[in-house]
Amino acid sequence: MQHDMKPICEEFSKGNFQAVYTYFADDVQWIMVGDQVMKGKEEVIEGCEKMLQEITVDTLINTSVTCDTNRIAIEGYCEFLDSESRPATVYYCDVYHFESNVIKSIASYAISQKKEV
Repeated sequence: MQHDMKPICEEFSKGNFQAVYTYFADDVQWIMVGDQVMKGKEEVIEGCEKMLQEITVDTLINTSVTCDTNRIAIEGYCEFLDSESRPATVYYCDVYHFESNVIKSIASYAISQKKEV
């Protein structure tokens, strides 16, 4: 099993996108399941930069990492204030597929939960 991509995938799931850009394949895809698909290194990086500008996360924790030969799945959650300044939580699972130490695709599954105040 290859585990050398594990810390790189963990950084991306923690929102440290810039640390991962050099590990994207030119034809990388980021699939936000049920929402959108970004194709190609340039489009994925643009999506990451846009997300960094729009979202302020108070807490982001990877709770579990599962590694296989060429896939890594990372589960976790983030807590933040939504656009109406209400507390919210997103539970996520990011599944990375990589070849030759570059990320070929990321499938992100997310479930949002608003907290009652």
